[in-house]
Amino acid sequence: MVNINSSNVTSYLIHVMDEHKDQQFIFAPYHEDNHWLLIVICTPSKAVYVFDLMKTQRTIEVKTFVNMAFRSIPTNGRATRNINWTECKIFEVAPYSMNEIDEVRESWAQYFIEECV
Repeated sequence: MVNINSSNVTSYLIHVMDEHKDQQFIFAPYHEDNHWLLIVICTPSKAVYVFDLMKTQRTIEVKTFVNMAFRSIPTNGRATRNINWTECKIFEVAPYSMNEIDEVRESWAQYFIEECV
């Protein structure tokens, strides 16, 4: 559970975001409630994209800490106040064949290129 080490999580995110602030995207695979999702942090546009195959709405525990990290790292000389979070949901029925996995990968990549870049 993220809340147990909240200061460590926030410190780590600040370190990573500061170290990679010149990068367009930071890819962060994230595991929560026995489920993996992909968090893509875009520091230049102050945006975060969450790629999730789960159909249900979820509260992403690490969201608070990512927001705190954004607010701690000045961009253009001042702290970030508003962070735009976008959830990108792609639904498929499991179990997946290798062809279906490739299709999902392609769909995610196409969506990301068209909508997020």
